[in-house]
Amino acid sequence: MSQKIKLNTKQALQLAFNFQKKKKFEAAIKIYNQIKKNDLNFKLAQFNLGVIYDELDQSKKAIKCYEIVINKDPTFVQSYHNLGLLFYKLGDKEKALNYFNKIKVINPNYANAYNNVGIIYSQLEKYKEAIDNYILCLKYDKKNNIALSNLI
Repeated sequence: MSQKIKLNTKQALQLAFNFQKKKKFEAAIKIYNQIKKNDLNFKLAQFNLGVIYDELDQSKKAIKCYEIVINKDPTFVQSYHNLGLLFYKLGDKEKALNYFNKIKVINPNYANAYNNVGIIYSQLEKYKEAIDNYILCLKYDKKNNIALSNLI
């Protein structure tokens, strides 16, 4: 006779994250979905589902997950960041820039947003804008080697 063990949300999240790290995505997805059923506002489960779908190259599902998080919490910069990276990976630099620039408004100290904007501007041959963003990145993260190497 099997016995069900009840976990609180924090424990369930940790278990799902452990499955995710071990690339046991089906188990992690099942737990994250259960967390969402029990706590509809629990953005971390939704965010981590987005991470899994992104890793599984299921971009549409990942985008939907990140957008749900943003709708529930417009200040959750990690979702904007992952959307920016995802659209960049999909080749839509304008959408990527849009998401990275939103981060700079929400959290002006978020160094990676400036770095990612700098990278995109460099590729768009907008070098002054790229340099300005790399400098701002280094202002908030003096050890950001990517921004530093791109300035040299």
